[in-house]
Amino acid sequence: SGLALLTGAVLWWVLRKSRDVAKQSGLVLSRANQNLINDLQEFLGALKLIKIHGEETGYRRQFDRVMAQLREQQLDFNQVRTRSQMAFRIGGALALAGLTYAALTWARLPTAKLLVLIAVFSRMLPQVSSIHMGLQQLWHMTPAFANWRRWLTLCGTERETGKAENLAAPDLAHNIEFKGVRYQHPNSDKTFTVPDLSIPARKTTAVIGPSGSGKTTFLDLLSGLNPPEAGEIRIDGQALRADAGWRRRIAYIPQETGILDGSLRDNLTWGAVTADEAMMWRALEQAAAAPFVHHLPDGLDTWVGERGVRLSGGERQRLALARALLREPRLLILDEATSALDRDHQAVILDALRQLHGRLTVLIVTHRHEEIRDLIDGQIQVEAGRVSAWQPLTVAGDG
Repeated sequence: SGLALLTGAVLWWVLRKSRDVAKQSGLVLSRANQNLINDLQEFLGALKLIKIHGEETGYRRQFDRVMAQLREQQLDFNQVRTRSQMAFRIGGALALAGLTYAALTWARLPTAKLLVLIAVFSRMLPQVSSIHMGLQQLWHMTPAFANWRRWLTLCGTERETGKAENLAAPDLAHNIEFKGVRYQHPNSDKTFTVPDLSIPARKTTAVIGPSGSGKTTFLDLLSGLNPPEAGEIRIDGQALRADAGWRRRIAYIPQETGILDGSLRDNLTWGAVTADEAMMWRALEQAAAAPFVHHLPDGLDTWVGERGVRLSGGERQRLALARALLREPRLLILDEATSALDRDHQAVILDALRQLHGRLTVLIVTHRHEEIRDLIDGQIQVEAGRVSAWQPLTVAGDG
C-alpha cells in the first residue's frame, strides 16, 4: 500500500507539473503567434517603404526570431508530453507491481482473480494515459481560449441594441443638432465636447482642425458609432440612436477608399445590392467617373485588383464617390478624401461635388479649407477636443 501511495503521489506531481508547463508553453506560443501576425500586417502595410529603405533584412531577422520562438515552444511542449507519458507508463508499471505484490502477500488472492485484476489494470492504464495526453493538449490551448473569451466578452459589452430593419431612420430634411454632448475616450482622460451645434441640411460644411484635434471622434458620434455619455444628438428633432438605421442614410468616403478586390460592378453594388445598371451609370456620371469607365476594356466588369491597384488614385476616389452616391445617402462625409490627390484629380472630385450642392448634406473633413472655399456654405472648427458652432461663409458657387 505504501508503494501504491508513493506511486500515486508521484503521478499526481507529474500531472500538476505537466499542467503548469503546458499552460506556460501555450501562453508563450499564443503571444508569439500574435506577434507574428502583427509583424506580417506591419510588413505588408509598409512594403513599399520597407523596400525603399532597404529594411527587408531587418524584418527577415525579426520573422526568423519569432519563428524560432514558435519552434522552440512547440518542441518544448512535445518533450514535456513525451516525458510525462513515460512517467505515467513507469508509474503505472510500478503501481501494477505494487498491486501484484500486495495481492500475493497480504490479500492472498487466488491466481485467477489476480490475473483478472492485472488484466483490468493493464487495460485501464493506456486509457488513463490517453486522458492525460488530452488534458495536456487542453491545458496547452487554455491561454488562447482565455484570450478568445476575453475578446468575446468585450464584443458583447459593446453590442448594439435593436435591429436596424425595425428602426425608422430620419430623413435629414432640416438639420443635425448637438445639445451639450460629451464623450469620454475609453482608457483615457481625454474628453470630447460639443456644447451647442446645428448643421443645416442640404448644405456643404467643412470640418476643420489639426491632426489629433478630435475630427474622427466627431464623425463617430455623428454617425452613431459611439453614443455620447452626456447630451443628445438630434436629426430633424429626433434623438439619434446608436443603430444601423441612421447609418444607412450615410455615405462615408475615407482617404483610403476601401476598394474591393473585384470588378467595378462588385464595388458599386457593395452596400447597394438592388442597384441596376442604369443606376450605376447615373452614379458614375454624378461622380465624374463615367468617362474613364467607358474606356476600360470590360466596362463595369473590369477587374480593379486588390485595393484597386489597377486604377489611379483619382479613379479610385471617383469610384468611391460613385459607390457612395449609389446608396442615395442623406449625408455624405468625405474624410480627407482628396488630400492625397494632385490638383487635377482633386479638381475633378470637387467639380462633381459642386453638381451635388443643395441636393444632400455634405461634410468635408480637411486640415484647411482654402481649396474648397467656393464649395462650402459653412465651417466647423474642431480643436483640442472641442467643437465650435457652425459658421456660415459666402454661398457656394458665388465666388
